[in-house]
Order: sequence, then C-alpha cells, then structure tokens
Amino acid sequence: MDDTANSRLYLDTCRQPAPEPDTAMAYVDGMNLYSGAAKDRPCLKWLNIQSLLESLVPACRIATIRYYAAQSKRAYPGDESHSRQRKYLDALSSLSKIDIRYGPYSRFPSWRRIYEDKGLSSPELFRPKLNHPAAVGRLLERAKSQQPPEQPFVLVRVWKDEEKGSDVNLATDLIVDALVDRRCRTVVIMTNDSDLAYPISMVAQARINVIWVNPFIGRPAIARGLSQLQVKRLSLKTNLLQAHQLPNPVITPEGKLYRPSTWNKKSSA
Repeated sequence: MDDTANSRLYLDTCRQPAPEPDTAMAYVDGMNLYSGAAKDRPCLKWLNIQSLLESLVPACRIATIRYYAAQSKRAYPGDESHSRQRKYLDALSSLSKIDIRYGPYSRFPSWRRIYEDKGLSSPELFRPKLNHPAAVGRLLERAKSQQPPEQPFVLVRVWKDEEKGSDVNLATDLIVDALVDRRCRTVVIMTNDSDLAYPISMVAQARINVIWVNPFIGRPAIARGLSQLQVKRLSLKTNLLQAHQLPNPVITPEGKLYRPSTWNKKSSA
C-alpha cells in the first residue's frame, strides 16, 4: 500500500464518528441523600445534583434524573426548614434534566423511650401506638418496677416524621423505564435503602448496566441486601459535593432564588 493509500485510510478513520454514549436514567432518593450527606453539612445542601451525577458517569448521557422527595412541615413555631427545602426544590427543578417526584409526608405523635445503652429491654417499650393514657401509665409502672434505680426509665411523647412512598415510587419508575419502556441501557441509582435491593437486582439481571451510588459520606457500610448486588459501585466525598453546588442565585422564570444563609456554614462532620 503506497503512502497516498495510507493517508486516505488514516483520514477515513479520523472521519468516523465517535461511538454514541450510553443513554442513562438516574434515580435519587432525596431523603437518603439528605440524611447521608447533607444533614450535618449545611455547606453541601445547595447541591447541584445534575452536574454531580454527570461528573460521576462521564461516559453516559443522562437523559433524566428522577429525584424523590416529600415536602416537610413546620416542626415548631418559628421553624423555617420547610421553606428552605421548598426554595431548594424550586431551584433544583429549574435544571433541565431534573424530574421531581413527590411523595406524602406524614407526621404523627409517638411514644419513645429515651436512649439508654443498659437496663430494661423489651420490644413493647418501643411500639409507637400507645395512644391511650391508661396503657401508657401501666407500661411506665411496669417499666419502673423492673428498671435498676441507677438507670431510670423515661418514656416521652414526640412527633414522628416519615416520608411515605418514595421507595415504592423509585422502584416502580426504575422497572418501567428500564424493563417496560426500555428507555435506557444504563441506570444510576443513589440510595442506601435496602428495600430497593430486589428491584435493582431484577434490573441488573435483565442486562441493564446498573451503577449504584452510596449517598452516605464517611459511612462505608452498605444497607443489608445492597451489599449482595453484583453492580458497579460509586461513593461520594465532601469535596466532590462542594464542587457541585448550585449558583447563587439560581435564575428562574419566576425570579431569583438565593441560597439560605444558614447553609453557608462549614460542615460539622
């Protein structure tokens, strides 16, 4: 082959288009991410999840990021955490690939024993549905009679907050997107919820490329069930989340959204 033919072959090779990146769908357990990465780190709460995920899987083209959340309620007079969350969700929804899926947020009164590492231990003492005063009184008397004097038993009534349905919503969307509609060849799942182990395993068995992201910074332990999955695993670090914060302010059609001032504090962990 002469030099001219070699040159043509080289040029033809250069002209060939690069292979198309895999289309990926991403699923983010918002409460899990908050608890594992941001709750004790205010400086990370203005998180740009879109740019974060794109940096974690640069070989993929992420089509949609489904973010699962529930809108919290005022916990006490003067509590502004719910309005800060609302502002963040509005800012997040302004990003082109974010699809926020809301679930209900439940708050109800519950009896709870103050934590003690020794002393009386009975499953009855941890049951939340002790609504009748007489039942609570009998329980306290029985507990006090069995508890060592140096380790007093204390039962208090508290408000219990729970996000409902996000795990079911995430699992349903995952199955429909990956197995029914065949919208992608890769899925990125950010959660440490063991309830999602089975639907994730079903998707992996269908030869969908699964990338699992552990949202708990500094806690390498994986929820039971997820540890058995034969999938690619990624982890988060504080400096990575610091590098992917939303601009301040975020410009939306409705106006400017500024980062809450209390979220400018340095991390406590």
